Amino acid sequence: MTQIQRTLLALAAILAIAAVCPRVPRSLHADVMGNRPSDAVVAKGNEVLKRVSSETKANSHKADAWPWSGQYYAGDGLGFNLRLAIAPKAGVVYWSHGCFGLYALNYGTFREKDGRIHLSFEEKGIEDPDGLHPVLIPVRWGDRRYLIPENEMIDFCNHINSGSQAILRTARFCRHVDDAKKRTSGIPKVPQKYRPYLLKEPIDAEVVWIGKTVILKQNDRWPPGKYRVTEVRLNRGKGNGLLPGMELYHPEFPDMRVIDVSASSCRAEASKRLLEQESADVVGAPSDPSRATAAGDQDPSDEDRGDHSSEREGVARLDKEPQMRLGLHYSTRSPDSAEHSSGNE
Repeated sequence: MTQIQRTLLALAAILAIAAVCPRVPRSLHADVMGNRPSDAVVAKGNEVLKRVSSETKANSHKADAWPWSGQYYAGDGLGFNLRLAIAPKAGVVYWSHGCFGLYALNYGTFREKDGRIHLSFEEKGIEDPDGLHPVLIPVRWGDRRYLIPENEMIDFCNHINSGSQAILRTARFCRHVDDAKKRTSGIPKVPQKYRPYLLKEPIDAEVVWIGKTVILKQNDRWPPGKYRVTEVRLNRGKGNGLLPGMELYHPEFPDMRVIDVSASSCRAEASKRLLEQESADVVGAPSDPSRATAAGDQDPSDEDRGDHSSEREGVARLDKEPQMRLGLHYSTRSPDSAEHSSGNE
């Protein structure tokens, strides 16, 4: 093989990795700069992992064994993989990895209180923006066990409402590795606070007002990045079961998240994550004046709220993307839910 052929082969491998790893965590940047976990931290993490495995195996047939012991996994099998091992005496260890190796690792202890698992990690100063939230909520769904980060409980409920377990396979919800082939049934057992977010029947809603479209940099959501966000109002509200944080779906248009609700309507935002090239193309683009004329520049059902779009970070108007239109029908049920109607992966 010539040097040119070797170079082309290496380039092809890099492009292949980029193609299958579209969601490389932000912590990769630290990894590339040499800020990956040290050998000493990895060794300690492996010790905790071994202790968790031994403790879980030794107690597996005991009637009073802690039901949440063992290993958990969340991820897409490509650019994002989060693993967690936990047991009462051994403690807890988590690590995240992907196409470029190990991104982060930490270990420590935990305590249970009020139906929550509070984690306390020993290694301080480890920068891991994509790491594990320090409070987990144990959830049973049929025969399956999940440890859900508290700040993602509403997202978990949204995924259940969507009816698509294909979404669950790529989400950040840690499922016990022994439960992958176990059945799900009924509604997950979540804390009382989140039970209203689990719907018995899908909610369908119609777009009745369209506001401005902006570009927002949103690093507090997954995956982080720039999003094209359109504000809308739907003709369903709290009286129909909608709550802030709930998501609705459409087969062709971006997903929506409810921002606030009244008795019979709600304000929501439809958002789509932009690729870097798309962001460069649309930032600073002028708004389409025909949209304001057709949809109205003021939300008629919330006249006192006013328009605070200009207060948001990174505001930009655009007219190059397909436009949201009045009369679109959204649902809390995902369009691809039918192929997953059995409730099993």
